[in-house]
Amino acid sequence: MDNIHKLLNDLIEELKKEQKLLVITIKDPKYSQELLDTVERKKQILERLSKEEISNPEKYKELLEEIKTLSEENFQIGYGNIRFIEDLFDSIFVESPKQYTSNGTTISSEKKGLFNKKI
Repeated sequence: MDNIHKLLNDLIEELKKEQKLLVITIKDPKYSQELLDTVERKKQILERLSKEEISNPEKYKELLEEIKTLSEENFQIGYGNIRFIEDLFDSIFVESPKQYTSNGTTISSEKKGLFNKKI
């Protein structure tokens, strides 16, 4: 097994770990550090892959397809987690904060999204 093949298999394993951790971290935050460590290992593998010279990419087509599928699934799970948290915050903080001008009139600017809320 050549080095590229090994790195691609290592990446697949990290993507699978990441997928499991994305699911359980939303239920139990004690796995957050393990998820961050997995993401860091993925970065390191990708960095090593970027230094390799690939002469025949067709040779790795199946592995690359699996990596693509796992990456897309992980993205969807992560995005779903963000939407869940955002909806949770929206249900807790129903009213958006009101802003007033210097003469006391209300500015109607509704804040949307988790990262735009002022808590």
